[in-house]
Amino acid sequence: MNKPLLTLSSKIPDHNIIDMANPEKFESLYVNDNSFDMGHLNTKGAEDYTRLLAMEFVKIKARTHNNVYTKKTR
Repeated sequence: MNKPLLTLSSKIPDHNIIDMANPEKFESLYVNDNSFDMGHLNTKGAEDYTRLLAMEFVKIKARTHNNVYTKKTR
């Protein structure tokens, strides 16, 4: 992997990283029906990926919003 990319990712808090590389958590991304080839999703897989990524992003946003709100009210 590219060293600058690794350096950047090490500066992101773990709770803000979305890791979609877990086939147990994101099983639908790893089934043959959603694959175009070995490393790429087909249209159905890409739509599923986008939906799952959005759901994970919302979880992070909600957690961040709740933390900011909690800090302001103390």
